[in-house]
Amino acid sequence: MTALLADAPSQHVMHLSGVHTRGAVAERLQEKGLDVVRHAIYDQVLEPLTDAALAVLESGVRVLVPLFSPRTAQHFAGQCKNANGVEIIALSHAVAEKLDGLAEAKIIVADHPDASGMMRSIEKLML
Repeated sequence: MTALLADAPSQHVMHLSGVHTRGAVAERLQEKGLDVVRHAIYDQVLEPLTDAALAVLESGVRVLVPLFSPRTAQHFAGQCKNANGVEIIALSHAVAEKLDGLAEAKIIVADHPDASGMMRSIEKLML
């Protein structure tokens, strides 16, 4: 956001996002004087874990679970009752904060909140 504001475009800006957002990016840019319109271009529909997935998660075997949003982290935590053996890679501290109740899980926060940071964290766990 800082880079965008430093070299602010004089034209209309579109913020493409999902239906569910956090951070109010478009609104914050509007407050700084940019002409921004948000367009929701996808919807992240939450699905329950399958019986097979729950069986693996509750078996105690090592399972790596990458979580990219606070919303999906909260959804996952609400379904996973026994996290013994589960290693979660959270995109950010905001994601990790939604994992209350998973005391048995090992939770790692990516060193940088992007796809590359998640991949580096997953690779470290796999070594």
